[in-house]
Amino acid sequence: MHFHRFVYIIPALFVCSLQAFAADSTRIIKLYDRGYGYLDRLEYDSAGMVFQQGLDLSRRSNNHFLEATGLYNQSRSYELSNNLSTALETLEDAMAIFDRIGRKKNVANCYNSYNRIYQTLGNYAQALSYGLRALRIKEALNDQAGLAVALTNVGNVYLLTEHFDDALVHFTRALAIDSANNDSEGISISLLNIGVAFQKKGNYSNALNKYRQALDIVRQLGNKGDEVWLLNNIGSTLRQSGKPDSSLVYLISSLSTAEKYNINSSHILNDLAETYLAINKPEAAKKHALEAVDASEKEQNLGQLVYAWQFLGDSYEKLGNYPNAYHALKQHTVFKDSLLNVKKAALLNNLKVQYESEKKEQTIALLTKEKASAAFRRNAYLASGVLIAVILLLLYNRQRLNSKKNRLLYEKGKEVDKMKTTFFSNISHEFRTPLTLILGPVQSLLSLTTDPKMIRQLNTMERNAQRLLGQIDQLLYLSKLESDKPEISLTRLNIIPLIRGTVMNFSSMADDRQINLQVETPMPGLTMDVDKEKIETVIINLLSNAFKFTPRGGSITVTVDMVEKGNTPYCGIRIQDTGMGINEKDIPHVFDRFYQSNDRQKAQQGGSGIGLALVKELVKLHKGSINIVSKPNEGAEVTVLLPLPEDYTVQQSPGAGKKGDEVPVSMFNPLPAENWEEPEVRKTIVLVIEDNADVMLYIKDVLQNEYHIVEAANGAEGILKAIETIPDLVISDVMMPEKDGYEVCSTLKQDERTSHIPLILLTAKVSFEDKLHGLQQKADEYLTKPFSPKELLLRVANLISSRKALREKYSKELVLKPLDVTVPSIEEAFLQKVMLVAEERIADESFTVVDLATEVGMSRSQLHRKLQALTNQSATEFIRSYRLTKAMDMIKQHAGSVAEIGYKVGFSSPSYFNKMFLQQYGITPGQARTKQS
Repeated sequence: MHFHRFVYIIPALFVCSLQAFAADSTRIIKLYDRGYGYLDRLEYDSAGMVFQQGLDLSRRSNNHFLEATGLYNQSRSYELSNNLSTALETLEDAMAIFDRIGRKKNVANCYNSYNRIYQTLGNYAQALSYGLRALRIKEALNDQAGLAVALTNVGNVYLLTEHFDDALVHFTRALAIDSANNDSEGISISLLNIGVAFQKKGNYSNALNKYRQALDIVRQLGNKGDEVWLLNNIGSTLRQSGKPDSSLVYLISSLSTAEKYNINSSHILNDLAETYLAINKPEAAKKHALEAVDASEKEQNLGQLVYAWQFLGDSYEKLGNYPNAYHALKQHTVFKDSLLNVKKAALLNNLKVQYESEKKEQTIALLTKEKASAAFRRNAYLASGVLIAVILLLLYNRQRLNSKKNRLLYEKGKEVDKMKTTFFSNISHEFRTPLTLILGPVQSLLSLTTDPKMIRQLNTMERNAQRLLGQIDQLLYLSKLESDKPEISLTRLNIIPLIRGTVMNFSSMADDRQINLQVETPMPGLTMDVDKEKIETVIINLLSNAFKFTPRGGSITVTVDMVEKGNTPYCGIRIQDTGMGINEKDIPHVFDRFYQSNDRQKAQQGGSGIGLALVKELVKLHKGSINIVSKPNEGAEVTVLLPLPEDYTVQQSPGAGKKGDEVPVSMFNPLPAENWEEPEVRKTIVLVIEDNADVMLYIKDVLQNEYHIVEAANGAEGILKAIETIPDLVISDVMMPEKDGYEVCSTLKQDERTSHIPLILLTAKVSFEDKLHGLQQKADEYLTKPFSPKELLLRVANLISSRKALREKYSKELVLKPLDVTVPSIEEAFLQKVMLVAEERIADESFTVVDLATEVGMSRSQLHRKLQALTNQSATEFIRSYRLTKAMDMIKQHAGSVAEIGYKVGFSSPSYFNKMFLQQYGITPGQARTKQS
């Protein structure tokens, strides 16, 4: 285990700059100073409250630097208390202010914080990206103390990704700086990290030497957190070097100190489980592995969760309990497959090379510039200047003659285009009024009639009227572009779901014409600056053109990728079709206004000649380019290139990392949800059942930043995955193979394991009868296609929020009256069953979650998810809470001594009984007994 190092923005760093501040500034600094004290004592809630007071005061004083400082410190308190999503949000606000007021040193500190948080989240590529940014700034500012911190953070990422030699280089540089600054805490951290690197390389003697040096220092400093992990590391190193009995002494001491000072213990518990396995004590190993599973979930430590399941499986196997061994090792495999992605290591190497090459390029550029300057001075003679002037004069005269002729031709062509546009703009305004008078009555008739034949005819009328209205709007927009005052409203957004959503609107047309329409992209996200409406118009026009010339049974593919052109990154949008293609002579003119191809007119597929011209203008507004490649009868390929800003963000496939700064809002990267018992603070699971691959991808794009998505391609598969994962919400299409959405809804709502899960039916069917049928199957929502992303997000959030309110209500009822809970019938029956089993086995100290799950006919993960949804408690917490509630009842009834009652409700240790009782009720069992006397 290794440590992150961090920098508080302490008052001493900016005392000089605050001497002229008002009295409020002094009060703010004192509040922040108090907050640092709370952080040192691990009292994170108190620190957060004091930081918030200082932050509020700084805002009232309009002191931007102190406001950013308060946000930074708030983020640190959130980070230390494991509230990582809030930490990221707060840190982003702090960095925005520091950047605006030009505080580069503080911006680098924020980058260091991002580095630490992403390491905790397991996103090592993102962590390294931020760490290298901090390192560059600290080197440029010659901030030695800050440079040691940045070196440590970068070294930590290399350590986590098994680049041990790179890690040692950075840790050794940090140690040299700390020694020069006589920084005892920094020296201990660097020694610890060097020890970890040696331990990972198998050099145990050097590792133990560094650990013991560091342990002497942290004990002098009184740093209990560092002491815990150093004891742990010494213990694990001794075990690895073949001394497991000596290892136990250090590990037990580490765990005792961790529990005393409320320090995370999942790593220690795993080391104890592994050590007991090494000395062939599987029962003790199982006990610590089970505790490690619970601790890892609460700490949101996925890396330790992988090991906990492995050691638990090995323990069950040695005990001969093969079913539980199989289950535990399956869990281990699920998490291991998700965490170990080889693409991470490749990206880290690329980032490292990029960092080193940038420094080389800067040196080369400087030398080249100096050399060029010298050459210029040597060769800049007066004769050369005269010669150049003569040549330029000759070229100018020749160009002037050509330009005059070209200008006349250009002006003539421009005048003709303007006449065309003016004419069409004028008649367009005249067309809008009768079209409006047609569309209004058609839409009114559609809402009144139920005759299928009439509905089809009215839909045809409305569709074509809307198409004509769209052509008119395009003409009017072209007229606006002619004014030479184009308007563009850039917004920072993820372009991938925007394109998927636009393409999805053509899915019904593709189905009708049996055209294979698909979107391909190697990345789930590419965040850049675009005008959303204009890009949608570009995609719609290009797709409309592709559909126009693609025959039944053909295919249209939309590909989105990053393209390098002249060392400049672009977003490339390529639309390929298998249509009739374009003649070579027509290609230079397809983007000209009002151009008509004779061949296409013969094919009776002609258009207005407006759409592609508009596309070209809209792409030009984005400073992009558009190109077309085609041959007759071989289809066409249109490529749009949109330049990316310097701070663009690209999200690769899970684990592959990014070039930019994608900031996740989730606690974990997306992981397989099968058999996953999630921690208390977790990403909500949404099961999406959809047979159309593009619609599935679109829904994922909309939801995946807020929720963990599980996919199912048909109704039968969806039912199985719902039972297996117990998601928080289900979104199901209606028309699917094997089982439709109505069957999915009916099945899940009648099953005890899934009856509590809210369900949204998603379909293109819009009749009243369809909606009524869906609601009769107890669907919670009915959403029709096409839908807006905001509407989907809002409906999902509302359903999950309403379930959360019910869960809090049921949880309170359960605590107050364990055997008299008022909930809906299926949930009531389930909770009654669970509580009866708990009642029967309450005195059995060996009674575990696995036993409870077996008794109620569920897997451990299903039971956990169901109880979490209904009571806001994990299965382990439910059993413990039930025992403690029973104990309180027995104390009130004077049913024995405190120790006797503890044993009767299944606690084998009186001290543990006292600790858990105090945690739930705020008083000890003895105090509760005294109050009843």
